[in-house]
Amino acid sequence: MASPTLRFAALFAAAQGQQNGPRSLGYELRFVDTEAHPLAVCNDGSSAAYYLYKGSSDAWIVHQQGGWWCWDAYSCQVRWDHFANHTTEKRTLMSTKDLKNLTDAFDTFNGEHNTGLMAHAPTNPMANASKVFLVYCSSDSHAGNRSMGSDGAGES
Repeated sequence: MASPTLRFAALFAAAQGQQNGPRSLGYELRFVDTEAHPLAVCNDGSSAAYYLYKGSSDAWIVHQQGGWWCWDAYSCQVRWDHFANHTTEKRTLMSTKDLKNLTDAFDTFNGEHNTGLMAHAPTNPMANASKVFLVYCSSDSHAGNRSMGSDGAGES
C-alpha cells in the first residue's frame, strides 16, 4: 500500500494531465528474476528492474539510466541517505524496493520523464521502436572509448 504522500502525488500528477511517464505511455515495469540471474541486483540486494515498451517495428532502443556512483563506504552512505527521501527525491538509485510505488505515484522512469528517443511522438524517428529503460540501482560506473567502424572493425 502506498503512503499517503505517494497517493496524493498520484492524484496530483493525474490532475495535471501528465502524459510523459511510463504508465501513461504504455511501458511495463519488470523486475529481473534473481534466481536465474543472481548478480542482477541493486545495492540493497533488491532485483534489478527495467521498463519495457513493445513497439510495432523491428528496431530497439536500450537506454541505461545514469546517476551518481559511489566508491567507498562514505560516498555510498551519502548516496543512500539522499535517495532514501521520497518526499523530495523521486528516484531510487540504490534499490528497487519502492520503485513500483514511486512509478505508480509519480509516473516517472525512476524519477525521469521520457525524453528524446523514449518518447512516442510523431517527430521521433524511433517512435515505433521497442524501448527498454534500464533502471540504475547498483552504484557502479560504466565507461569506455571504443567504437565500431562502419566496416565492423573496432576503432580506437
